[in-house]
Amino acid sequence: MKKIFGLGCLFLLSIFILSGCSLEEEVLNVKIANLENRAEELKSEIALLKEEKQELEKKNVTIKKEKGIEKYMVTFEIKQVHYTSDYKKIWKDNMNQLEFSVMVDKDFFDSIEVGKELKEELRLGSLIMENSFGSWQIIVKDKKIV
Repeated sequence: MKKIFGLGCLFLLSIFILSGCSLEEEVLNVKIANLENRAEELKSEIALLKEEKQELEKKNVTIKKEKGIEKYMVTFEIKQVHYTSDYKKIWKDNMNQLEFSVMVDKDFFDSIEVGKELKEELRLGSLIMENSFGSWQIIVKDKKIV
């Protein structure tokens, strides 16, 4: 009798545990679905805000042009380039690259394009003194009206 009672209790306990797990799983699935819906809503809201930001920036530039107070900013990247198979020098050149922004006049702003290489010059002194074959690169990274 004790064995039957023990087996019955064990059977009921396992049914409660298994049914409880399925209920928890359903609750978790509902929460996951709600979070996924919220994530989609936030993504669409972010997209709308980015569009609104771009429109406001365009309006701002237009107003500045109308008033004649626009400024032209160009971002340059300067880096040293070694023509070698030594990966340490190549990594060092990439880690030591420098970016900076400068206000320029409208003529210069209109004459350059993003990605254009302004200057690449062989470092003759290093070639003669240290037998190092490399050059400086100056590239236009970005340009904008502020």
